[in-house]
Amino acid sequence: MTIAQWIFLLTTLCSWYNVGLIWMVQVSYRLWAYVAPADFPLYHEAWWYGWRGIQPIMFPPAGFAALGLVLLLWFRPAGIPIEGVWLGIGIQVLI
Repeated sequence: MTIAQWIFLLTTLCSWYNVGLIWMVQVSYRLWAYVAPADFPLYHEAWWYGWRGIQPIMFPPAGFAALGLVLLLWFRPAGIPIEGVWLGIGIQVLI
């Protein structure tokens, strides 16, 4: 495989990993229903902050996916149009 194909593969894998995280947290994470409204700030703080929360699971793959999109501007496999790369970058910027 060429370097362009590796970049494309790793970017795609990181992107799909991020999609899975989003689906887990936003769509099908059933534990949210069991958190009382008064306890939610403490629950969210434990879940979000620090290296024992969601950050080390979520941010490295998101960073690699964004970096991969930028690298695909220069290292793009044959058959991948530049418009698709710019579309991916545009979606990332909108998010």
